[in-house]
Amino acid sequence: MIHGPKSGRGTGEMAAERVAGLEIRVAELEERLEFAERVLAQGTGELAVLPGSAAS
Repeated sequence: MIHGPKSGRGTGEMAAERVAGLEIRVAELEERLEFAERVLAQGTGELAVLPGSAAS
């Protein structure tokens, strides 16, 4: 009986693909975080007073 993935890929190859996918997701999240930081740093009137802050 053959054990393992039906596609014929080994565990190492599957792990490498998963890591590559996670690296892409991390890069996308880094970009989103940097964007959010830039927006918050601009301090526009709408973002300067956040809901729940002492100024509201």
